[in-house]
Amino acid sequence: MQRQHWLKYSLFSASVFTGLYQLKKIKDRHIRMGIAGLLGQMTTDIFFHPIDVVNTKTKYFFSEKLSIRQMARKIFMSEGLFGIFRGGTIMLWGSAFSGFVYFSLYRRLKEFFKKKFGEESKYNSLIYILSAMLTQSIVYPLAYPIDLLKTRVQTGEYIYVNLQDGLRKIYENSKNKSFAILKDYYVGFTPNYSLNVAASVLVFLTFESSRDLIAKRKGIKSHDVKGFDYFFCTLIAGTITAVSLNFLEVYSIQKCIHGDKISFRKFLSVDNLHALRSGISARLFSGVFYTIMLLESVNIYAKILKTHL
Repeated sequence: MQRQHWLKYSLFSASVFTGLYQLKKIKDRHIRMGIAGLLGQMTTDIFFHPIDVVNTKTKYFFSEKLSIRQMARKIFMSEGLFGIFRGGTIMLWGSAFSGFVYFSLYRRLKEFFKKKFGEESKYNSLIYILSAMLTQSIVYPLAYPIDLLKTRVQTGEYIYVNLQDGLRKIYENSKNKSFAILKDYYVGFTPNYSLNVAASVLVFLTFESSRDLIAKRKGIKSHDVKGFDYFFCTLIAGTITAVSLNFLEVYSIQKCIHGDKISFRKFLSVDNLHALRSGISARLFSGVFYTIMLLESVNIYAKILKTHL
């Protein structure tokens, strides 16, 4: 079983990087930005996937009031090392798609709004909000079925061998016909969409705004901010996003599994208030350092590909 897992990860990674090698000569800077985003997203998601698994299971079983340390131990003792890599191959497909489309589209939209409002516009905050919101509004609905499968596998409530197996099983088990079957691929979409749009807006608004402020004080362009200053911007973005959205993340995970059996009004009760801190340390750690690593990774790959965010 372990050999099969390593083979899947190796083949997937080899195929992706082989394809990217063939694409590196592309001249379009937006596509190059997309490639940098794909590489940065995959690099970050691979590194943080075990934490994401522990975080997801802690939040799904929030009523047990386990700490992330206790949950990690429980997973390891019952499932072994590969238990914390649940849904890894599904995650990679989602990372590759989302990373490429998101960062290439975000840059296009940001440049579009910069031209409309002016490069040094007083509406920069609005530009970042619009760019992030519109990008996530386009990308996330397309990627959601992959995210749904990943979350279900991570909780351990569903067993899907891979992405194709998950999509097939949803189809076979669906009671809906024709286009109505899409409902089964979008269980829990609304809260998860709200969570991801809010996270995207918060990350890029705080990151871009703090970067602009530092650039203005130093008399340089925003994309020339680097080193500790760049790290500081990502730290602020990650912290604010992680703390403010933890409760919504707990609810979103429940919706992926329970669907219409649970509503936000029902979930928002006194008995569930401890969900506010369920997995908060994992969320805070991954939220902060995930954002830092993602933006730093994208920045490094972008420089290699001679482009910038």
